Parts: sequence; C-alpha cells; structure tokens
Amino acid sequence: MHRGFNFGAFTDGKATQPIPNSVEPHEADLATFRDSCHKLCRKLLLLFGIGLAVDPPSFFTEAHSPDKASGSILRFLYYPPPNAIPSAQEVDVRAGAHSDYGSVTLLFRLKGQAGLEILTPTDGWAAVPVCPPGTEKDPLPPILVNIGDLLSYWTNGLLRSTVHRVTFASSGANKNAAGLTDGESTADPRYSIVYFCHPANDTPLTAVPSECVHNSRSGLATANAGNPYAERKVLTAEEHLKMRLQATYLEMYNNDGHEQKE
Repeated sequence: MHRGFNFGAFTDGKATQPIPNSVEPHEADLATFRDSCHKLCRKLLLLFGIGLAVDPPSFFTEAHSPDKASGSILRFLYYPPPNAIPSAQEVDVRAGAHSDYGSVTLLFRLKGQAGLEILTPTDGWAAVPVCPPGTEKDPLPPILVNIGDLLSYWTNGLLRSTVHRVTFASSGANKNAAGLTDGESTADPRYSIVYFCHPANDTPLTAVPSECVHNSRSGLATANAGNPYAERKVLTAEEHLKMRLQATYLEMYNNDGHEQKE
C-alpha cells in the first residue's frame, strides 16, 4: 500500500541510473542531499564507535567511505490515503513489519503525517510521533534514526535493529488510544524520505574491536536469546545485503540463492 523510488549513487551531481523527467531539474540538489545524509550517518557511526569504545573509534566510519560502491540508497515514499484504497481497513498496514538491512537509516517525515510504529520489547506496537514533545515549534520534524540489521550483525547483537511498520491507525475519536498526538492523522497521504546507509560492498564484517561487543556474548546472554545477529560468520557487507534481500524476497531467488532474471 505504498509506492517508492530509489536513488543509487550520484557522480559529479548526476544520477548513475535513469530518473524521471520531472526529477531532472533537481538532480544536483538530490545529489547534495544524498551526500549530506551519508555524512550525517558517518558522524553517527563515529559516535557509536566512541560509545562502544571501539579501537579505533573511527572503525565504522572508515568502513562507510563515500568513494566506494555500497548498498546505500535514497528512497522517496508515497502512501496513498485510506479513502484512495476502497478495500483498506483500519487493521491493515501500509508497510508490513520489518527491520532495515543496513547500518543506520535516516527517516524524514512531514508534520501531521502519522502512522509509523515500532515494536517494543514489553508493550508491543507503539506509535512514533512525528514531532515528539518539545519539538512542536521546530520548523521541521526531527530526523528519526534506526539501527539496521547489519550494525546489529556486526556487533553480535549488542545493538538491536528496530522492527517497525506503517499503519492505518485511527485518526478519529480513538486517536489517543492509537498513540497519535494532537495535529497528527493517518487520513491524508503520507510522504517520507529515507536514507539507508551501508558500508562499502567489500567491507569484511569481522569482529568489532571492542571489549563491549566482545563481552556482550556472556554479559547479555539473556538479552541475546533468540537474537539472529548474536552469532554470525564473517561476511562482506555485500554478502550480508544479499542474504537479507534473499530472506525478504525469496520468490525472486532460485534455490541456489541466485537472483532470478526476467
């Protein structure tokens, strides 16, 4: 119940893929925006490196060189309003439950356009306000940051990827029960921009040089119970992405794991 368009890499301000004619006048701006997103992700990854006492702290940042090929993409998303989908029910979802494949994800949303929910460890699904308390007067909503599967895999499950979905949660009388804040609704179209940040394709996902991560195998044994990223073999970033894509889009792959061709 949504539509999207992915932008891959840009070179000298030009997309390396065919793009719609309507987008061409904004090509250079999109390239600059994508570059800014990647720089912000690298800053966040540096903070993760510092927080986890990784040696060196720039371990994650260096693996996300903007000059190397990677799975990083910029995605524009459009979710039609419920009244444009005659069969839509309030219990339906606009985007099913999932976690992101990469290291970190940046999500940009518009004020008033609710629907995002995260799966919490104790209370189940919880709505994520577009403008959390204290940010209502900010000119733009804050950027939402998700941890992705790869960063969870890389840290033996110490950092957990965020499971989330987009719903048709009630925008009427029951909006408070649905977790919506004043001024937010799911009755209108929903637009968002997402940047999925991945390491360079040839990055080996070797053990993170961090005592925090190393000790998490025993110290967080309970927390890691059932965590698919707590134990892993060494893959490259590209192999990890293909593994996640195959798990999600199984019908697109043959039994031998190779992508089917149309």
